[in-house]
Amino acid sequence: MRREDGEMDKAMLRNIPKVDELLAPTHALCPDASAAAVTAAVRRTLDALRESVLSGVFSLLFSMAIQAQPRKANEISGLMVTGIFGGAVIPPLMGYCTDLIGTQVGSLVVILGCLLYLLYCSVGIKTER
Repeated sequence: MRREDGEMDKAMLRNIPKVDELLAPTHALCPDASAAAVTAAVRRTLDALRESVLSGVFSLLFSMAIQAQPRKANEISGLMVTGIFGGAVIPPLMGYCTDLIGTQVGSLVVILGCLLYLLYCSVGIKTER
């Protein structure tokens, strides 16, 4: 709940459970497990859940886009494939550059390169109409 002045209701903040309260059932089942191990297991479970829920997004977006613009099916499929390829190649490249440099600056260099490429594509490439 929000108040009219934009501040969050303090009673609502007090009702948010603490991390220890959320992990209490796990600690009851595995009392010897460290907090880091439990947190890692919870994170892996949430990642798997997120991936299973989001796995159908590309097909839904593609079918909705084709329904909206059937004459532009080739362009839409090209954009979808480009997005999938970028999502498969850029994150490992960011990780490699981060490991190579030793800080998160490596990821920022890759992101900056992608932004410069997008800027070039949007401004530098002239199309005939």
